[in-house]
Amino acid sequence: MNNLLSLIPFPCPFVGSSSTVSTLFLMAITLLVFLWLAFTWARRQAMQLSQVWQDLAEELEFSYKPSRGPLFRRQSEEIEGVIDGAIIHLTCYGLAPGLDSPIYTRWSVEGNLKSSFVLYLHHRHVLSPLAEALGYEDLRLGDPGFDAEWSVKTDHLAEARDLLEPPLRTLIRKLRHGVILLNDTGLNIVWSGRIQDRNELKAGLDVLVAILHRLGARHEETEEEEEAPESEKERESQSTTDAIEPDRESSQDNPIPAAASESSGQAEEPVQGTEPEGSEVPEESPGMREDSEADGNSAESE
Repeated sequence: MNNLLSLIPFPCPFVGSSSTVSTLFLMAITLLVFLWLAFTWARRQAMQLSQVWQDLAEELEFSYKPSRGPLFRRQSEEIEGVIDGAIIHLTCYGLAPGLDSPIYTRWSVEGNLKSSFVLYLHHRHVLSPLAEALGYEDLRLGDPGFDAEWSVKTDHLAEARDLLEPPLRTLIRKLRHGVILLNDTGLNIVWSGRIQDRNELKAGLDVLVAILHRLGARHEETEEEEEAPESEKERESQSTTDAIEPDRESSQDNPIPAAASESSGQAEEPVQGTEPEGSEVPEESPGMREDSEADGNSAESE
């Protein structure tokens, strides 16, 4: 131990003292050297990540935002761009604040993607057969190569099959690792750790854009199917209107006389309490008055 401490190029107050103190001093020096190397390595990795992301942003014509904030609550670099009206982000994030939190990298699109189902894809691993044995079955697409590499889980089998068409499966197989998550809150391509591989990041962006295009095409097809019955109803109503219009025109060209229409209906009944026109009530003559008075007297005598 004394031989090792004699190699220190500066005066050390613990040299020549007990072996316990010398050992603690040597451990402290070792710890400081380890922390310095770790800090240097982390700084170099951060600089490489920033340079890779800057070059990727320039290539994609996206905007780049450098990392900012204090050391223990530092915000990650960010790439932001717009494709077909959708705002796309590339960020690094942690599950909790602090240096010991696991870090993830993701491409993300937030907002209403017109998706009515959940889709989750990840690479198969050694525990995948065990998960299937426990009842967590994967969706099989009939593609042996894809089904052997990727695990697909969804809550709507028909829509997932329609979305994962062969061109999209080819792009997904280019991802060496990562997870694809689609739900009603957005679309995410997630990797564990800080990703500096430009090819992997570009492959993830290609998958994300292809899914967005496929979702948009499926939404347009759904709208056309919904509009088809309405258009048929409009055609039927228009044909009915066209058939009625000639009848109206003919009735206007040949009107029925008013007298005929009145004669065809029921005869009007006179209103109670009125006399028909041209009829007069006859006046009583003096002879008629005398006869009526005589009849009245005879009735009283009886």
